[in-house]
Amino acid sequence: MKEGLFPYIFDVEEFITGSVLGGSAVKRLSAMQAYFSDKDAVQKILADGDPILYEYWEKENTASSRDISFGLTKVFPGKVGPEFYMTRGHYHGDDSVEVYYTLSGHGRLLLMNREGQVMDYEMQKGVVNYIPKDWAHRTVNIGNEPLIFIWFYPSVTVHDYETIEKYGFATVVSTENGFKVKSDVSRG
Repeated sequence: MKEGLFPYIFDVEEFITGSVLGGSAVKRLSAMQAYFSDKDAVQKILADGDPILYEYWEKENTASSRDISFGLTKVFPGKVGPEFYMTRGHYHGDDSVEVYYTLSGHGRLLLMNREGQVMDYEMQKGVVNYIPKDWAHRTVNIGNEPLIFIWFYPSVTVHDYETIEKYGFATVVSTENGFKVKSDVSRG
């Protein structure tokens, strides 16, 4: 069978149990320092090491505009100060949507549109989350085990990570004063 043609087979169980699939990537705290508000906590953690916050694997299919790309993300449990480990978050720079299916763990899906409206949704085993066009999205692990989900999006999708990196996300999930999702957060 030619490379890139379906069916493409991968073992989800290997990813869940910790076996890294070829082509996976990791995001460590050192690469995500700016995304957390407690800079002292970031430096304290980095002084003892550079933990992996999440890893992901993706299969990009670019043979035609009708293709679907897909992948898996594993967000590890942990906190930086009062904030839980999370993904960077991004917009799609076009009219693309995305779908998540949670395989294991417990988390939150944060959504934010360009006008600053924020929504958050539960992520747990068996839950499907739909991300509409023009909504930034970030996942946060609020549990004690890895949050693992599979995702699908049109292969023509353009990912815009720069906007979130520059302006921040208007919501954080933290344990400050008990578990809560806090909106209108300044990342200045």
